[in-house]
Amino acid sequence: MHLDLEQPEKEMDLLRKSMNACEDAGFLEQSVTANVYVGIGKTQRRQGKMLEALDSYKKAMHIKRKIYGDDHISVINKHCNIANILVEQGDFNSALAGFN
Repeated sequence: MHLDLEQPEKEMDLLRKSMNACEDAGFLEQSVTANVYVGIGKTQRRQGKMLEALDSYKKAMHIKRKIYGDDHISVINKHCNIANILVEQGDFNSALAGFN
């Protein structure tokens, strides 16, 4: 799937279609679904929708944690995504707390 960074509405439409396909296939707890959540989060973040992006990253992290456990690089990457948003919002304590 090619995402068009100049057209976030189109990008979001493609990501929603991908999420629907994951749901239809029964992949709700699969890595591919987590990756779609990450794509949605990145798009929401570029659109300035930080709370929505935070929620998408948390959903991705929850799935990755169930699959790989807490110490896997995929889970740590999601922690970083979440922490970056929290830092941008000035919530340094919550950003650090996610790594404890």
